[in-house]
Amino acid sequence: MVVQPDGKIVAAGYSGPPGAGPASIALVRYMPDGSLDAGFGSQGKVVSGVAGEAYAITIQPDGKLLVAGRSPRNAGADTSDFVVARFAGNGALDSTFATEGVRITDIGGATNTARNIVRQPNGAIVVSGQALDSNVDHTDVVRYDANGNLDTTFGTGGMLALSGSLVGHGLAASPDGKLVLVGSTSVPIAPTSSSQFLVRRLNPDGSPDNTFGASGSVVTDISGRGDTALAVALQQDGKIVVAGISSAQTNPDFAVTRYLVSGALDTSFANAGKQTVDFFGFSDGAESVVVQADGKIVVGGFAKDSFDGYGVARINP
Repeated sequence: MVVQPDGKIVAAGYSGPPGAGPASIALVRYMPDGSLDAGFGSQGKVVSGVAGEAYAITIQPDGKLLVAGRSPRNAGADTSDFVVARFAGNGALDSTFATEGVRITDIGGATNTARNIVRQPNGAIVVSGQALDSNVDHTDVVRYDANGNLDTTFGTGGMLALSGSLVGHGLAASPDGKLVLVGSTSVPIAPTSSSQFLVRRLNPDGSPDNTFGASGSVVTDISGRGDTALAVALQQDGKIVVAGISSAQTNPDFAVTRYLVSGALDTSFANAGKQTVDFFGFSDGAESVVVQADGKIVVGGFAKDSFDGYGVARINP
């Protein structure tokens, strides 16, 4: 979901009944009061005809909408590819982008699923994600130019596979062109192992930023019982706010960490740089995070008691 400068709300996803062929990328736009915007698509709704599923959306300064997700699932080892589409402000596909508004990218002949999309100050578009297969231990990152063509100055031919890293959950772009990705890594903890927050920062060309943490990576233990970062946001001062799940093995909670530009935990935040939130004593997990203009941090995600539910928490800076 994205909120336009005029207060209108655009949600992206997909439409298509199970078993009736591939789904199509779909969008809906609402007025600030929650009513459908009749000036967008067909009475506020767009079923694009682009086969696939959208999982991320962002808005350009000119009002055009960029969405990212995956192409239809297929049989075999390569079940889906990155798909990026651009729509005009009225909901029509923008034919000036890529091929009639759509770009499909296969990375390494494997399953690729885009979960995040950001637009950099120079107009470049960065998409990241990872396969749904839990056995896959890499993250895919692709950068396109403003017209939807692969940016060959990034990675290898515009594409990057970060082996041994599951940092496809969250993505943020800083004004200097660097990229911050978040997820988790497995750390040996006797007698087995446990996951911990993993934050990676890349230079504009996709190489590790060696000024951040250890060779571009920072690992943080929240609970000692399994932690996963799911979202990231950057403050205006460059500090990095990461949200996710702590104690995944036993009654998970919201978890929020804040880092300095160097990658060190910001000890001025909460409990030495870490904050957890428990709603009902059952399973909670932060799946999104934003930083308000006043610096307060808002996180949202699942919060369960005896039923499934959604929780929102706001944290002082």
